[in-house]
Amino acid sequence: MKKAELVSIVRSLLPPGATWPTERGGPRFEGGKTVLMLLIDLVCHHYTGDFWARDTFRRHVIMDACYRGVDSLVLQRLLKWARKTSFRVIIPMSRGDVNGLDAVELAIAGGHGQLASCLLEQHGASSHDTLLCRHYPLAVLELAIESRNEQCARDVLANKRVVRHLHPGAAVRLNLITRWEQRQAPVKRLYNVFTCVGAAIRCGMPGVVRIIYELNPVETRQAAWYAVHKLESQGRIEVSPEVRRLVRGKTVLMVVATKETDPRLAVKLVDFVCPLTADFWARNSCGRHVIMAACNEGAHPSVLLRLIKWARRCSLNVALPMSIQDLQGLDAVQLAIQRGHGALASCLLEKRDPATHDHLLCLHYPLKVLELAIESMNEQCAREVLDNKRVVSHLKPGKAERLNLITRWTQRQTPNKRLYNIFTLRLQVSIAQAQVAPEMQRMASSYLLHKAWPQISVIVLLRHHELLARHECNCSLWKRIRRWRLCKHRDWDAIASHPWTTIPSEVLYNILSFLLPSEVAEARSMAVVVEY
Repeated sequence: MKKAELVSIVRSLLPPGATWPTERGGPRFEGGKTVLMLLIDLVCHHYTGDFWARDTFRRHVIMDACYRGVDSLVLQRLLKWARKTSFRVIIPMSRGDVNGLDAVELAIAGGHGQLASCLLEQHGASSHDTLLCRHYPLAVLELAIESRNEQCARDVLANKRVVRHLHPGAAVRLNLITRWEQRQAPVKRLYNVFTCVGAAIRCGMPGVVRIIYELNPVETRQAAWYAVHKLESQGRIEVSPEVRRLVRGKTVLMVVATKETDPRLAVKLVDFVCPLTADFWARNSCGRHVIMAACNEGAHPSVLLRLIKWARRCSLNVALPMSIQDLQGLDAVQLAIQRGHGALASCLLEKRDPATHDHLLCLHYPLKVLELAIESMNEQCAREVLDNKRVVSHLKPGKAERLNLITRWTQRQTPNKRLYNIFTLRLQVSIAQAQVAPEMQRMASSYLLHKAWPQISVIVLLRHHELLARHECNCSLWKRIRRWRLCKHRDWDAIASHPWTTIPSEVLYNILSFLLPSEVAEARSMAVVVEY
């Protein structure tokens, strides 16, 4: 059809006395239709035999419209006729041109973000058959960001499907859906708020990062920190100052909790700032949130307890963010012990056992925290941890076997298994003593090995220290020997005939109080209790 014929058709459709529409928003017809809409309806209805016919570049009419950048109303009109001509529009819409680009990729390559947003639809489709675009919404956003056209990325960000997929908590659900749909795909990729923020930082678009931050501040800050850390590890540090302030700048809550010297004023400031804080678990450049920063800086215990109170209000399961590690691989408890703040580590252990695992603040075993304090060579720190009631309850007589059962059950799927009880603590104390005074410890061990221990080894086999502590004088010596399960394969007749067996229990107890067995023999006798 020639242009003159089209012009005559359009003129015949105009009301009497109307002129050719030369201005934007010219005359409209019944139903608010423009002249262009009427012309598309006319051509699609009367003069089009194949709606999906393709040109020499292998592009159909919608692909050509996206490539040339037509008005969004024109594209919406074409999509209306596309649904009328095809039951599953997504099949012809997924075809690529000679360069392998479909309609969405052509729109983004030309910088037409509004057209790509139209193809994504403003609302989620009821079924997969009614979709217009085979791409995930956040995959389209990543394409717009990687095109380095900020206006195009902003237009895609205005789409409601994109905004809904950027909301807090949507990343986990999107990952599950993507992994299921890509289970047979050769190349697998996840698309969520973390990948979009990383692409925006790599492409130098702080404005896009700021828009995503307004939608999801918590995960955006985490994603920005991870992206910047990854870029710095690769030697690429071209990061905008705005992004660095987002990642590295201390939050007001961190400054209040760590810099104020008066604990009473600091507690009041924490109560004032916490309700106004958008992200309680925001992390600084070292990967530490506010509780980790308070433990590292040595805040007052009352300030830490108030932060813990607000942490429980902000999170249902506090143990998950509390188990986060910084760049050095240390969590809050380890930071407190490393800096010598045993009182803060004791606060994180709490004063009593919580009712459920969800109420825990620290995933470490209480005696493991005590071992860490002993290994730090800071006696004051170890004493402060020892004041904790949970630690004291785990050191009481008879607790070792129960703790071993619990530890073996909780570590059944852990590759590196360790027991924590009073016997493992004794070993750590011996190691610490050897590190503090190695020469004296070597001399003492040598004396016990070569002088005293060979003389009393038989007596240690005969008299169990727990039975002596219970003062079971009525129990015969032979029954005591039979009770000791660790020494089944012994020549008991030769041992029983030894003259030292006639020594009274009171005298033998005084001898054993200053003649201790060597570490080798002690470790061998306690192997069942200490080794996993």
